[in-house]
Amino acid sequence: MINKKERLNKISETIRVHSCLPVLRTQTGNSLIKKESAKDNKNSIIRIMKAIFLLFLSTSLIFSIIYGSINWCEYKELFNIDSIELKGCYILTPQEITEIVGISSETNILDLDISSIQTKLEESPYIKAAIISKQFPNYLEILIKERVPICYINHDNLALIDGEGIALPLPKKHLETNLPVISGFNSDSLIYKLGHLVPNEELLNVVNIINETMHFSPELYSEISEIHYQKNSNFTLYTIDGGTPIYLGKGNLSKQLNILAQFQCLLYNKRYLNDYQYIDLRWEKQIIAKERRL
Repeated sequence: MINKKERLNKISETIRVHSCLPVLRTQTGNSLIKKESAKDNKNSIIRIMKAIFLLFLSTSLIFSIIYGSINWCEYKELFNIDSIELKGCYILTPQEITEIVGISSETNILDLDISSIQTKLEESPYIKAAIISKQFPNYLEILIKERVPICYINHDNLALIDGEGIALPLPKKHLETNLPVISGFNSDSLIYKLGHLVPNEELLNVVNIINETMHFSPELYSEISEIHYQKNSNFTLYTIDGGTPIYLGKGNLSKQLNILAQFQCLLYNKRYLNDYQYIDLRWEKQIIAKERRL
């Protein structure tokens, strides 16, 4: 049997063991709390650093975009059209050309569509052909081949015609030369569109003959004020000085003007066409000329 003293010793040992357990638990809990706090602090620091890094990255990106945009704008402005050189432009004015093309100092050479500009230019009645070339960084060269008018046509409205029979509007710039006028054709036979071929074949024949005269006998061409069409295909020419009528008849007009050019050569430095009251070429192999009375 266990005596009373031994029983008391066992009870007291049990009490000491149980009394130590809470102390151990308390110490372990504090250690866990400290570890969790340290971990939370570390995570907080990492999150703050990440936020700072993202803020720095986004700020750098924004500044890079702004800086790049400024540089790009300056780069683009470098290619803004600074000057345009026009070649072959004698009838149309530079202002008319730039209006057709639609180019200003803010137009960027990189954005220009050359074929589109060429099409716009060649739609103008006076421009037969156009060549455009870019000269980097900010220079444009435009080469134009204009239609050259050789005579007027007296219709409802006065218009010009080139050597190919294309009807042209009156230019803004005053023509420096006197051009002959074709008159007398019926208005109904002269329905034409500016920039297009005149449909009247007989009128086109007259235009072709005037064009030939301009090239092969410029002296006679410069003397022609008007070629008037009459019924039955009769033509009468009038000179610039004095308005001398020259009756060409209804024969071969080209042949008649050639005869007149030869007659003018015979008169060279002696007499002039305007010294005569009239000249008649309607008769075969002879010229009838009546002198003016003083």
